[in-house]
Amino acid sequence: ILQSECDIDFSEDYLREKFDSIDEDGSGELDEEEMRALFESMGRTVSKRVIFNIMRLSDTDGNGTIDFGEFKAIFDKIACPKDEE
Repeated sequence: ILQSECDIDFSEDYLREKFDSIDEDGSGELDEEEMRALFESMGRTVSKRVIFNIMRLSDTDGNGTIDFGEFKAIFDKIACPKDEE
């Protein structure tokens, strides 16, 4: 479900733009509703259960929200590997 499209560049700038556009309350952290909106904006319908699990597994500081570092780590895990030259 979270397997990314290889033609999407999950650069830090791209991720920051996505994060900021979904962070509706400007708190610098995403809650479950904001995470669901994020995946929907990327054309991915994700169930509440999957969002809950993403939050639980990604919320490394245990505060119940996803900050930008935790957010970036999610996409670092699902991004297509870059060819090394």
